[in-house]
Amino acid sequence: HFLSIILEVGFGFDVSSASEVLICDKIGGKVMHSGNYLGGDELFGAAAAGFILNLDDVSQLDLLEKIPEILSFRINPGVTAGSMESLLTAGPDAKYGVPFEKAAEAYGRAREMGVKKFGIHMMTGSNVSEEEYFPAVVEKLFEIVAGLPVEVEFMNIGGGFGVRTDGVAFGALGCEFFVDAIPGWRRLLGGLDRRGIGLLILRKSGLG
Repeated sequence: HFLSIILEVGFGFDVSSASEVLICDKIGGKVMHSGNYLGGDELFGAAAAGFILNLDDVSQLDLLEKIPEILSFRINPGVTAGSMESLLTAGPDAKYGVPFEKAAEAYGRAREMGVKKFGIHMMTGSNVSEEEYFPAVVEKLFEIVAGLPVEVEFMNIGGGFGVRTDGVAFGALGCEFFVDAIPGWRRLLGGLDRRGIGLLILRKSGLG
């Protein structure tokens, strides 16, 4: 029921496991599949369900039985943050994502294989409480996009926003923060920041 409400207000879903694939395939909606080092069977299942494939490594291109029209890569922008070491999911020592230095190569190869439309994704850490981190890491993603040999049609900046449970807010981690923090953000989001709204929903429900 909760996922249906999220779907009704215009969110999509980012999934990474077989069980999540089954759930989202049942309820519908826009879905990005972002599993870590997936095998061919998992990629085939996500593609068959009509999900956008978000590849974690350029080698996964060779596992695709059919080249999709739309494809995304999870990029490691080289920076990370989080409340503990186990929550750091980017940076030079992370196992997740295409290193930003190899991003142009990955997208160029995908284009040569026949992909027509492209997206980009990152997930750099969890339970991040530093407000200044988010605009800085998204600016880094914009810089990476500017150096790609393809036109990127959509961006997924991941999550990782810290949520306090003691009733004290971290600061301006709401709609206004994301709309105004980064040049071009209003244009990309069409004036509505659904991530900020999502954060408010999670706070109220006690999740996160």
